[in-house]
Formats: sequence, C-alpha cells, structure tokens
Amino acid sequence: MNNRIYNIFNAFSPKEQKSKILHKILNQRDSRTYGATKKNQYFYGWKSLLRAVVACALCLFIMAGVFMFRGGNTFNVYAYGDNIQITDTGVQLSTGVIRDGGEMQGQLMQMYIKGENIDAIRFSCKNQYIDFTDWTESRSNFSMEKQFTVPYGKKTSDYGLLVVNWNPKNTISQLTNTANSSIKNLSKELRNDIIVMEVNFLNGSKQTKSIDITLDDNGKISAKVQDYIISKNDDFVLNSKKSLPQQLKNNSEEEFKNNTPKYSQTQIQDVKLIVKKYYSKFSGNHEIVKIEYTEDIRSINYMIPDKYKDSDIMAFKAYERSMYPNISRTIIFAKEKGNNDWIVINEGY
Repeated sequence: MNNRIYNIFNAFSPKEQKSKILHKILNQRDSRTYGATKKNQYFYGWKSLLRAVVACALCLFIMAGVFMFRGGNTFNVYAYGDNIQITDTGVQLSTGVIRDGGEMQGQLMQMYIKGENIDAIRFSCKNQYIDFTDWTESRSNFSMEKQFTVPYGKKTSDYGLLVVNWNPKNTISQLTNTANSSIKNLSKELRNDIIVMEVNFLNGSKQTKSIDITLDDNGKISAKVQDYIISKNDDFVLNSKKSLPQQLKNNSEEEFKNNTPKYSQTQIQDVKLIVKKYYSKFSGNHEIVKIEYTEDIRSINYMIPDKYKDSDIMAFKAYERSMYPNISRTIIFAKEKGNNDWIVINEGY
C-alpha cells in the first residue's frame, strides 16, 4: 500500500507541485508531534510541581513536629553532683551520707532542673528546710527556708546552675543532741520529707510535682519524683509559716524577749576571734572554712536557754569544709549584765 502511494506521488508533475505537497505533509506531521510534546510537557511538568508541593508540605510538617517537640514544656529533676535523673522509679544518691551521731559528709541531696520554657518554680518543703544557690549570681539566694520561688526564664543554659539543697537540720540536731541516737530510731517525720514543686511555664500552663525523700538506714538518701495534687491540708504549701516547727512559732517576733543591741564591727570582730579559737580543734572535713555573724537571731531563739533571755546575745554561723556552703553550725554567746566576758551558751546544728 505504501509503495502504491509512493508511485502515485512520483507520477505527479510538475516537480514544484510535488514539493508543495511534500512540504505540507511534513508541516502537518511536525505540528501533530509538537502538540503531543507540549501536552506531555504540561502533564509531566504538572506532576513535577505536585511532587515539589507535597515534598515541601511534608518537610514543613516534620519541621513543625520537631519544633513542637523541642520547644515544648519540659521539666525533669536531676541530682546535682551525681547528674542522674530522679524519676518515679526512685534512686539512691551517693553525694553524701549522715552517721548515727549526726556527722554528715558531703551533701545528702542537691538538685537542679533540666527543661524548657519554664517561667518559675515554687519550692515548698514539709518537714525540713531548703536552700537555693544561683551560681550565675543573677538571682537571690535563699538559706534555711520552708518555701521560696525561683525564676527560670528562656535562658535554659542557666537551669543547671540553679541548685536547690535539702537541708535536714532537724534530723541533724536530733542525732547530734540525743545520746545513743541512731537513724533507725528516728521518727517518720525526721526520716521522710516532701518537696513540692509548682512549675509555671511561659505559655501559662502548669505542672505540680513532688520529690519524696527517704533517709535510708545506711545514712544515704533515696528520692523519687511523682505527680502531686495539693490538698487543703497542705499547709506547708498553702501557708508555709503555719508549718514552721513549734519551737520556732513560740519564738515569733512578738514573743521575742531578747533586746539584742546593735554591735559595732570592733565588738563583732573581738567575739569572732573567740569563735575561731573555739573551732581551731576542728580539722579535715570538719575544718571551719567560713564564719558569719548572725544579726537577726529570732530564728535561733529556741537555742538560747531561758536563763540568758535577758542577756546580751551574739551568734555566728560556722561552715565545715564538707558542708559549705549549705549547712552551718551555730555558736551562741551571751554576756550577762555587769559582766564584760562573752561565754558560749550553745553550739551545734
């Protein structure tokens, strides 16, 4: 069939007519081919565009997921020194130990927070006391408190330098001042404690956690973090002043009988020399590395025997090497009326 068409075409004359026919045929074929190519280009170009749009959407979704995960409200508690996370399964800390006689080595429990988007945390301690040290030196420090609030903010690099110390002063005093005392014989309140943490995040959401603390028979601390619901009976959280030990309640500002005068720096330094001499026998981990004058003695009024309530009183904090800077000893001096000599009337934790 093709040969017949070819023969008929060759029979045409003149040659110019044949050339026009051939040119027209070729132009029509090229037009059909070009149209098909354009259609294919449009189809495949549309598919490529669709693939690009889907890929971009998927990338944006993944990036948003990563951002939400990384930028979410996170809060975890770590043991300072051990650098291990304290979880709901519990962990025994190895940063410190307390002996039956009240001697303490190291720090029983210090902690810091890892997280993101934390605005502030309010810490409340039920049975003992808590201290706070900001090693960035940009926040207020606290010592021997039942409750305080620590601002955190967006600078997460600060979080690991904001250290909360559990201060078992009541337990140490009981072991130190009681003959033949032992950890096993301590009351439940002196062996167990709770620190409640009310966590406020920058976006307004909140979490409440607790650290449950147990003094084990071997003198070490076990701790675990749990969710916590504050009840109306939690005075140590809702009204921390009501939860102070009775001996401190009875020595409130209104009941404080001792009218201690303001002492000159010369008087303070003279008594401080007596303090240094008193502690000169302490050595090793018990060596006194810092002595601080205590201006407000209301919190230690319970340590002043009644016979000296009307005497001039001066007190100092003394820090042993192994307990600095969180736990101090207290030494109290009295000067009776008509007597120029300062005498030690109490000393201990």
